[in-house]
Amino acid sequence: MYNGIDFLPSFCMAQHLQANLKILKSIPFFASYSEEIQQMIADKMLETPYQKGEIIIHEGTAGRRLYVIKKGSVRVSKKNCRFGRRSFLLKYL
Repeated sequence: MYNGIDFLPSFCMAQHLQANLKILKSIPFFASYSEEIQQMIADKMLETPYQKGEIIIHEGTAGRRLYVIKKGSVRVSKKNCRFGRRSFLLKYL
């Protein structure tokens, strides 16, 4: 007998994986990797929404993640000893 509850998570995971693969293939850096490597990366990707003005990472923090901007824009600030803090828009999507 079919159990829809068991099917739903795997179906959603498959859709999530396909969406992540599509994103990776649209980024030139990842497009050159093999399908197998892209699938391994896509399987580990998590979508995390952020609010406008929310700090995602602080300068000097050890990098343990790679951020891919799916939608929106990111402002990057860099400390500058001579002028205080310099800010610029990274990219608007």
